[in-house]
Amino acid sequence: VGLSSLVGGAESSPDILSVRTEHSVGGVTDLRLIDVSSSRIRIAWTRAPRATGYKVTWQQGRGVEQSRLLTGSSSSYTIEGLSPDQAVVVGVSALIDGREGEPMRLPARTTSDTAPGEVTGLRVLDTNGRRVRISWSPVTRATGYKIVWRRGDGVESSRSVAGDVTSFTIDGLQEDSAYRISVSALIGSTEGTSTSLNTRTDPVRTVTNLRAVETTPDRIRISWTAVARATGYRVTWRRSDGAEVSRVVTSDLTSFDVEGLQQDTLYSIRVAPMTGNREGAPATISVRTDREVEEVGTVTRLRVQESPGNTARVTWVGVQGATSYRIVWRRADGGVESRREVGGDVTAVDIDGLEEGVRYVVRVTALVRNKEGPPVSISVTTPSVPVPSRV
Repeated sequence: VGLSSLVGGAESSPDILSVRTEHSVGGVTDLRLIDVSSSRIRIAWTRAPRATGYKVTWQQGRGVEQSRLLTGSSSSYTIEGLSPDQAVVVGVSALIDGREGEPMRLPARTTSDTAPGEVTGLRVLDTNGRRVRISWSPVTRATGYKIVWRRGDGVESSRSVAGDVTSFTIDGLQEDSAYRISVSALIGSTEGTSTSLNTRTDPVRTVTNLRAVETTPDRIRISWTAVARATGYRVTWRRSDGAEVSRVVTSDLTSFDVEGLQQDTLYSIRVAPMTGNREGAPATISVRTDREVEEVGTVTRLRVQESPGNTARVTWVGVQGATSYRIVWRRADGGVESRREVGGDVTAVDIDGLEEGVRYVVRVTALVRNKEGPPVSISVTTPSVPVPSRV
């Protein structure tokens, strides 16, 4: 900077003064609490550019403000000797060669000196694709516990339970996902130091092709496709107005008979794969048991059609609800009895291997599973073989 004097129109030689501008002092950013107890507070911040030091100040309640000077490499500090359960205002300002920037302030509060102790023994008892069950050791004087779970993408939920609870099931989780679970003890509204663990839900393994392959009035047989690496299966069934019943079967089984059921009743049946004590997602079907048949009807219009040689064709009109038919035949003059059983949709059968010129008695009986109706009989005589005439 140059300075000259003017006398009339004459200007004197200028006096030269050198001035150097200084950089403004920036402030710290991201001032945050790291830990709080009844007697200390630990803070951290992001360092300011070109800072050669930092000034930390704190004032508790209406007390005198205190301060500490730290080096430029500092980014955290623990304030000690505080009183319990008191408000504290903390400030941090950057220093450049003794010049102080604008302080950043943060309100905080020390915990009560009666804060509950830290939770211990936190562990996972069981997991599946949608649920994690945890337990912990009780904390003296705790009136409750706070459970917090956070998914890997940051989605967080929490729940509080009573002081006599030392286990909890976290439901509605996302399958095959990482979670961090924390538990802290409570005395009233005062929260103690939390304990955390990391866990992961199982991938979903679901039974496929679950179906009913046979039903009776008191039994339903089901089958399914095996699940890789399953150590067993839990089969659970219940009727709409009844209690739930379940059985665990070994991994080599892919079918099961649900027995002791009521006739003509709708049942919900589900099968879930097991891996150790972990249960996968279940598959569910609804199946109705058969109605108990009091009497089985009688076949009608039993007839024998003309057939060549040693074969007889027998026909009949079927019985509604029949699951099979039994056909029995023998020579009218005695001999070995032969029989055949056909499906409930069959109403005609060819009896082969008969002797020529012999009278037979044929009997047809309708069956509904293991119940038989009255048999119906008819006789048939096979054609005789003509004797060649002599010339």
